[in-house]
Amino acid sequence: AKADAHTYAQTHHQEQQLQQQPYNRDEEYLQAKRSAVETLAIGRGTLEASVGQGEQLRNAEDAAEATEYKLDRATRLLRGMTW
Repeated sequence: AKADAHTYAQTHHQEQQLQQQPYNRDEEYLQAKRSAVETLAIGRGTLEASVGQGEQLRNAEDAAEATEYKLDRATRLLRGMTW
């Protein structure tokens, strides 16, 4: 509760400081532009990671299919052997 009261006091103080500063449309625009650029960069990074993970999954699926084929082939060979 003490930490909540401290956080509230800090937030309230910051809001008061913002209200005392004159409104600056250019600064708000630049901040919005910086946020948009940062968001795009994060989105690109996420997309690249997703593409990489998709490729890893396809490779894993191919390896699993190859392993299954080899096991089936080995099973057929073993069944054909006479002991």
